[in-house]
Amino acid sequence: MRTPAHKIAAGLFALGAVLAVVSAILFAIPRHESSFGWYAYAPLSSTTFAPPEADTRQGFALGTATAALLLIAGSAGWWLGRRSRS
Repeated sequence: MRTPAHKIAAGLFALGAVLAVVSAILFAIPRHESSFGWYAYAPLSSTTFAPPEADTRQGFALGTATAALLLIAGSAGWWLGRRSRS
């Protein structure tokens, strides 16, 4: 018999699986280089003064992957570790 706790654990597991797919898609999307801004100022256009590579989408994808793994592990632990009522 499925209890409400099993339904919640299955739902959290499904949510974690969806988040894992979303994070994999976000990691797979190629980055586009901008052709404006920092490099428009001539004294700072050499590679010596290049700004650090930062992409917020990659950070979001990493956070989403972390949340997905936590949800999957938590729901699996909840589902497997729950005592049966006999």
